[in-house]
Amino acid sequence: MARRRPAPSPDRGRHGSGAWSTSFDWDKPARERRATPHGFYIDSFEEAKKVFETQLTGTLEVIAKDVKIQVEFDPKVVRRYRLVGYENRDIADKDFRDDKVDAGEIGAGHSVTALYEVELTDAKAALGTVRIRAKTPSGTEAAEQAFAFEQRMLRSTLDTASTDFRFALAVAAT
Repeated sequence: MARRRPAPSPDRGRHGSGAWSTSFDWDKPARERRATPHGFYIDSFEEAKKVFETQLTGTLEVIAKDVKIQVEFDPKVVRRYRLVGYENRDIADKDFRDDKVDAGEIGAGHSVTALYEVELTDAKAALGTVRIRAKTPSGTEAAEQAFAFEQRMLRSTLDTASTDFRFALAVAAT
């Protein structure tokens, strides 16, 4: 016996999914930044194509290009280390300050996470230095910043790490 397909709902075509994007004005101080949300209502394949192929790309904004991150571990404090994930994005140490070497772009509201597995010595000092080089979206010369990587930034167990960190580790480890 053939089964009859149920009649379409009278609400068909009235339900869809939302897609949201947010951009920030990074030229303002943090206390003055306000998000500019962009909302789309997607209720058909044609609407999805329009939003994701033409409209959504207009809401994306590059805030830095050729972004390079270098982590220098102090061998007195870090016995061994291993980069988890991103092996395909590794650049040679000699290329870190070479502005002609291409690197990644970062969009507004995006972040980059570099994960390292480390084995520490008994020394109680900074683990090393994190250096970041990046060009402005229209720039040709990179600016460099350096930050101390302090032991207080570590977590003793994965359970005490942030949810974002645990998610990033799960993704990188796959």
